[in-house]
Amino acid sequence: MRMSNIGACVLALVVVACGGAVETETQTSETGGTLQLPLTTPGPENKTYRLVGASFNITGPETVAITDTSADTLNVPLEVGDYAIEIGGTYHLERADEPGKPVSAQLISPTTLTFAVTKATTTQVRFQFKLAGSGTADVGFSVDNGGFISGTFHVDHASAPPDGSPLFTSLVNKDIPFTLSYSTATITKEDYGAKTLSVLTGPIFVQFGGVDSAGLTRDVAPAFNGQQLAFQLRAEPDGRVTFSGIQLYGSPERRFDLHVQMGAPFTAPLDSEGYPLPGLFQFSTTNYPSSARLMGPPAYGDAMGWVVDGKGASN
Repeated sequence: MRMSNIGACVLALVVVACGGAVETETQTSETGGTLQLPLTTPGPENKTYRLVGASFNITGPETVAITDTSADTLNVPLEVGDYAIEIGGTYHLERADEPGKPVSAQLISPTTLTFAVTKATTTQVRFQFKLAGSGTADVGFSVDNGGFISGTFHVDHASAPPDGSPLFTSLVNKDIPFTLSYSTATITKEDYGAKTLSVLTGPIFVQFGGVDSAGLTRDVAPAFNGQQLAFQLRAEPDGRVTFSGIQLYGSPERRFDLHVQMGAPFTAPLDSEGYPLPGLFQFSTTNYPSSARLMGPPAYGDAMGWVVDGKGASN
């Protein structure tokens, strides 16, 4: 058994929605607030990164299109209410000390996130970018960037008591992008008949995307934030790799659970010992109806379906 701790960094561009009586807010009216979009963020090795070439489309009680992102921070006056923000354009990251030189990075958040502008609160919406890895070609443990699991949850059917929450039932026949990201993990090589890479993450951060995700962002994501996630990548006899799926349990205070069954085998690189290499992988559970299930407290019921366009990075 071989174990390695990964110290990691996933860049996060934080959108802060300030409402009502927050002291740092630029108040536009008694019912208004200000959306702050910082376009720079600290990264590893004390480097500062900047988002270049992005545009943002905000929809809700007001509709705002932002195309000029030359400032370090954008301030957008908004009325109180529920909003969605979509990132677009031909964007990339640059290091502040190397302007004009794109940095290899991948957006791992859903492209559309929801947020609320409310009085006397501050809400954060984070567009997260994963820097390209710097691991070795063999073992791959000496890396400096975080991991994630993402995909789109297609909700096929849902149930809830007649007097319960309509959150899950409102999602039937809809596609909900999601991302589970983490900055640290412990990776263990195990061989109990199959060479397996076991990953135990540090605290995770959960995002649901799309215009239909407001309820999930409000009620479900906080239950998972800060929890740990365990999964495995197993080398099969034919040389392919199988993703174990996930079983994620929410905090005792917010009892939500997310189960995703094992995906179909896929092609992925192995190291010199025959173990799956840490790094990017893809998975899908479309061949297994009801292979993804989101369960809540009795008042919520559950939502079932499958995952498409599944992606992950074990480092």
